[in-house]
Amino acid sequence: MAIPIEDIGIYIVQQIDQHMRIQIKYLVILKMFNGMDIIQSKYFLELQCPTYLNRIIQQHNWQELTPKQFPITYPADNTYAKQLDLAEPPITERE
Repeated sequence: MAIPIEDIGIYIVQQIDQHMRIQIKYLVILKMFNGMDIIQSKYFLELQCPTYLNRIIQQHNWQELTPKQFPITYPADNTYAKQLDLAEPPITERE
């Protein structure tokens, strides 16, 4: 819940909890949930994922990756796109 006063949230959770079979876990103000960074203010709730992405990058040892070659630019031309769509792929590796 995004609420301006924490006591209101506690009260709402308690009221809902009275009608539930399984008790609701009150998590107070979150800074992280499920790997996502959470920024809460009076006006908004924002989810970000830099911590999660950094963890993935470190686990896969991707910190020092560099591109093998420069990317090929794709012209914004309809005739080029049509030619590319109709092009036949090579049959052998030599082609």
